[in-house]
Amino acid sequence: MKTALLAGLFALLFAATAGAGIYTWKDAQGRVHFADRAPGDAPARAIAETRSTGIAGLEIHIADPSGVLGKRERELAEAGIRRVHEVYTGLFRLPLRRTVLIDIHLFPTLPAMQAWAAGLDARAQLPGGVLGVYLHTQNVIGVWRHSDDAQRVIATLLHEASHVIVAQLSPQAPAWLQEGLAQYFEGLDLSRGGYVVRPTPEASAAINAWVARGELVTLQQYFSLDNARWRHLAHDEQNPIPYVVAWSVSYFLMSKPVGRQIVTELLQDMAASKRPPTRDAIEQRYPGGYALMEYEWFKWAQGEKTAQTLQW
Repeated sequence: MKTALLAGLFALLFAATAGAGIYTWKDAQGRVHFADRAPGDAPARAIAETRSTGIAGLEIHIADPSGVLGKRERELAEAGIRRVHEVYTGLFRLPLRRTVLIDIHLFPTLPAMQAWAAGLDARAQLPGGVLGVYLHTQNVIGVWRHSDDAQRVIATLLHEASHVIVAQLSPQAPAWLQEGLAQYFEGLDLSRGGYVVRPTPEASAAINAWVARGELVTLQQYFSLDNARWRHLAHDEQNPIPYVVAWSVSYFLMSKPVGRQIVTELLQDMAASKRPPTRDAIEQRYPGGYALMEYEWFKWAQGEKTAQTLQW
């Protein structure tokens, strides 16, 4: 699940949805619909539009009843998801043993997405800052139009698509790895060919601010968080540290060959064992262990975060 990194952004993202009416109904086929207008106000075209596309090992469905994305934007989102899948299977060389289904549902407002999620899983009580969600029990993704900039909505789709793929490898993967890679793929540059990934502006700014104030946590402190504590800090306390540091660790590792090899081995181990990596998995693989990784990560954090070009 992705939440806004900085609390100050929440009001800007959600002010436009205040007071919006949400309607839900079933059609003749028994399908449930959510929209910001009553069914009688719907245009003559079908209320629900589902788009399906796929390549070998990947199938993408996009249900967009309210037209959150235009045709060109949906095509761009599909192309981005295909690239994310290609990185996992190409660069990371993961043997995904069955077709990956990316089942996306787009909503015009946050309340519409919250109602949809609660209808599928009563435990899915989405917080106010959520931009998108992957419901692993149903293997579906929900994203709402949290920005007038379609590129930001598409970035959230790439984020959640990464979750779907990692969940196939190991549903118990450590939270920092799940979220770090998901945020990493948000930066995939879809305006050009190839596999160029750019730093996430909000996370990069937060890292720079903590460095300037001398408040950046150590990796030993960070990796000591178990999943329960990590999620409590991120979701209950709305603390930006779990998400931001997860992004920074993933972006740092992916910036150098040894780091990319470590991420590859962690993912491959999970695919083979169906278990999360041990706390010492990076210590054992990183030349110089945590001590050198800590030093090099701090050095990276103090410098300019530049775009990366992935090749394999």
